[in-house]
Amino acid sequence: MKKTMFMGLVVVLATACSDSKQGSGERSVWEKASTFFTETAPNTAAYNVEAAGWNLRAVEWTPAENKNIRCVFVSGTQKGGAACYSIK
Repeated sequence: MKKTMFMGLVVVLATACSDSKQGSGERSVWEKASTFFTETAPNTAAYNVEAAGWNLRAVEWTPAENKNIRCVFVSGTQKGGAACYSIK
């Protein structure tokens, strides 16, 4: 059993290392391994924002703990930020 689990871990890490591209925005091996068992919540919306000279990406979500607010995270090549606001 231990040998099978070890071999599975080796395969997962080898796969993670082979598709990881340094500096391309891809997740690193540590990021993949450290979040392997965490729950991923779906976002409400994800989209690109047109802005002259900027490459902006926005993601919106409603926190599970409070359905009366919506949060937005916007990131670009130089900066990023998040904000939450009330919805009714």
